[in-house]
Order: sequence, then structure tokens, then C-alpha cells
Amino acid sequence: MASIGRFFSVTRAALALGLVGVSAVLGARSLTQTQSGDLPVGALILAASLLLFGLGMLLTVFPYGCSRCRVKLQESDTTFPVGCYERLNQTLVQGNGPALWELRIEPKDETHFAKLQLEYCPRCQQVGRAQAISQHHDGEFVNTRQQGPRVAVDAEFIATALEVVRKRALL
Repeated sequence: MASIGRFFSVTRAALALGLVGVSAVLGARSLTQTQSGDLPVGALILAASLLLFGLGMLLTVFPYGCSRCRVKLQESDTTFPVGCYERLNQTLVQGNGPALWELRIEPKDETHFAKLQLEYCPRCQQVGRAQAISQHHDGEFVNTRQQGPRVAVDAEFIATALEVVRKRALL
């Protein structure tokens, strides 16, 4: 059964170790040239940059996502009028996918809005998380007013939410 969790990504590990290996070879070559009297500053900087980038990539070897498909969760969102925040939050907590259809027809507001933020497995669409957020856009910045709890959602809710996101995009 699919669940949300961390898993080992072989491709990310291979990429990270490859970058560390290339930086080690480039750094060693640069240091041997230093002994002969040359100072390859650019190559040393490149080797150090690749090393730091490779070490940083090692932190992403255990991404958060679907444990069955072994892929990172994909994000999707849509906005509703700010007055829908409480109903949206209640819908998410109850896991009531059909109640999202009632919110779908509400007109959009560009400055104050409630946002449905959905993360789901893009392959199986069996697991995901959703959150209701109340935000205000003042022309330059988006300020978050309230955040509901991030709740786990099932395949039926994900399918309904993705359809609502698609329909809202057409409004």
C-alpha cells in the first residue's frame, strides 16, 4: 500500500557521488600542477564548487514522497474567495471530496483569497496531503493570514481536487 514517507533515491545518490568524484579528480589534478609552479586558481575554485554542490546534493538523497512509487510529491494549488476558507478547511479535515465541487463555482478574488494547496504522488495518485491557507495579496507581496492543518488525503479526494484545480483554472 502506498504511503507518504522518505525513500532512498539511487539517481540522486549517483549524481551526488559523481559530482564529488569529479571534484576530487579536478582538485587532485590542480594540486599536482601547483607543485610544478603553476597556480590554477580557476580549476581550484571549480573543484571546490563541484565538491560543495555534490555534498549539498547528498542532502537530497532521501526525498519526501510516495513510498510505493519512489517519486517526490507534486504540488498543485488553486484559489477561492477568502470567505471559503473555513468551508475549505472543514472539507479538508473531513476528507469530503464532493464538498469541493460546491466551492468550485465561487468567483475568484485577486487580492484576498483562500488557497487549496495539494501535494500528491504524480504516478499513482493514491497518497497526498492538502492544506487550506488564507492569504492577502497587496500588489507586491503575498501575506499568509491563516493556515489550516496539513492533512493526509486519499485517492478519491486527490482525483476530485485535481479536477477542481483544472476547472478553476478555466474560470
